[in-house]
Amino acid sequence: MKRQLFLFFIAFYTLGIFSQVKDVSGLWKGFLTQPSNYGITTKYPLWLTIVQKGDSLSGFEKIEGPDPSFYGILPIVGTIKNELLVYVNTNVKEESEASIKSGYRWYLRKVLISITVEKNELKGKWQYPVKNPTDFGEIILTKQVFKYIDPETGIAYFN
Repeated sequence: MKRQLFLFFIAFYTLGIFSQVKDVSGLWKGFLTQPSNYGITTKYPLWLTIVQKGDSLSGFEKIEGPDPSFYGILPIVGTIKNELLVYVNTNVKEESEASIKSGYRWYLRKVLISITVEKNELKGKWQYPVKNPTDFGEIILTKQVFKYIDPETGIAYFN
């Protein structure tokens, strides 16, 4: 009986070690690619802020257009399991005035990202879940590490 209890404890403990959820909280910076019908791929700067609680994620994206004065801020919700992070944009929270005046629009996306935490890197595919539920472009992000945060202004300085 003691041996069975011991083996059960070891199995339970081992499962706990290998099922740990990776921590992806923080600020990530990189780009999103979008191919066109003409064989040209455009890169859009992308910042992703993630707040993780267990396997649930929330936060927001800031994405810029071809000109940095064109940007949108979109909240996200999602989950993380094993080496896969999945999130969707819930709405467009904010758009720059330049975006609005020009008619430039931000679309909601579904994002599937594989996690390589050792390299502090997130890579994956994104898609329009409503318009065309196929992989549409790529997202590559690296984790940003704060060098210093000014206590008076709250401005973060990066390495």
